[in-house]
Amino acid sequence: MERRRWTRAAEGLALAAILALAAVLRFGWLGVNSFAFDEARLSLISLRMARGGDFASLGMPSSAGVPNMPGAAWVFAIPYALSPDPLVATLFVGVLSLLAVVGVWWLARRAWGSLPGIAAGLFLAASPYAVLYSRSVWAQNLLPVLALAWMASAYLAIAEQKRWALALHVFLARFAVQVHFAGAALALGTAYFFARW
Repeated sequence: MERRRWTRAAEGLALAAILALAAVLRFGWLGVNSFAFDEARLSLISLRMARGGDFASLGMPSSAGVPNMPGAAWVFAIPYALSPDPLVATLFVGVLSLLAVVGVWWLARRAWGSLPGIAAGLFLAASPYAVLYSRSVWAQNLLPVLALAWMASAYLAIAEQKRWALALHVFLARFAVQVHFAGAALALGTAYFFARW
């Protein structure tokens, strides 16, 4: 019993250190991040929705000239309802990224144990791409937390037979495409999920 207590305490300290590292990398040096056409356009659409009452039916234009779907504008309307300051929206992305670190730790720990959970959490906390894409108002910056929720819902649906998790999984697979076209990869995973289980 004493050993289990020490193991839990060590894991708690490791998780706290990982979250501190993730927070410093995501919230340190505020304002030192990109805010160009993409960020400004998405912010304008979200601001019009949050403050002007214009429901977004299209997102920002993609590099191919085809407009993105409006899911990212719907999500970014949340921080813009609180403040028109783009820094608040940037902090919102950082919070979602921090939640993704916690979620990756939780999912890996639940599926494989304490050490894989700590390793997975540390990897996401310090991954250069995960840090870079948690510091600006881009649609694709919402995908890590969506992908994590998508994967966790699949795990809960399979391993614990949770029906609500299956419904959430299908919703997230469809919603991720609304946020960014790259979310289509999750729909392919969901198709495999249904074919396999």
